Amino acid sequence: MKRIMGMAFVVLMGLTGCESNEEYSEYERVEASFLNRLEGNISPLQWWKTAVTLKVNVVTESPVKIWLASAATGGVLYDYKEVTSSGLIEMTAPQGQGNTIYLITVCNRRESTQIITLSGKLEEVVQLNTLTATRSHEVVNDTDVATTRSGKSSVLYGQSVSG
Repeated sequence: MKRIMGMAFVVLMGLTGCESNEEYSEYERVEASFLNRLEGNISPLQWWKTAVTLKVNVVTESPVKIWLASAATGGVLYDYKEVTSSGLIEMTAPQGQGNTIYLITVCNRRESTQIITLSGKLEEVVQLNTLTATRSHEVVNDTDVATTRSGKSSVLYGQSVSG
């Protein structure tokens, strides 16, 4: 009898002593597995984000087309927006592509280029005032700007907006 009770106690302790993964979320299990495979800790400075969010504060009285590219001419198109009025928009640029990106705008058939130097932050804030744009020239057709600015219609993500 003592032997049966002893075996039952051992089995009961074994069952209650086992750790169940049910108390952890799937995220916590994946995170633990990832850290285990790394065989160490991750620096708290690592943010695992591969894109920079560019918050553009647009001031305009007319519709404006905005291209975000790697170069003023012939570069890679990162993002494109059409804005009908003043406001805050978000655009996305990849990290690790250099510290300089270009914001090309067309408003009232006037093209303007603004050079942006990234600081390494997750978010960058940029002011875009089409009313006081300096280096600008007149364009015949807005689609000509997209083809000229993005070279052979190359884009970093997905389809080109210029065709």
